[in-house]
Amino acid sequence: MPPQMDHNEFDFIDDLVQPFYNFLEQMGIQLEKEHNDPNHGQINFPESLFLPPDDQVQREINIAKRTTMWGWVLSKFIVR
Repeated sequence: MPPQMDHNEFDFIDDLVQPFYNFLEQMGIQLEKEHNDPNHGQINFPESLFLPPDDQVQREINIAKRTTMWGWVLSKFIVR
């Protein structure tokens, strides 16, 4: 585990780059550019990382239905 960051000291590699690199590796995101890479080294995050969990979406829909008429109307247009 890396040492804790002090508010007066900041190491760019140890405190920012390395934890972010480790996170990307854990998520299975390829970090090395391949010779025939069509994306030219661009990192493409899986779309699933941007989507809320299904149970959270359903919970928000149920809250909206109960709280306002506008929420109920909007819930009819949300694709599930």
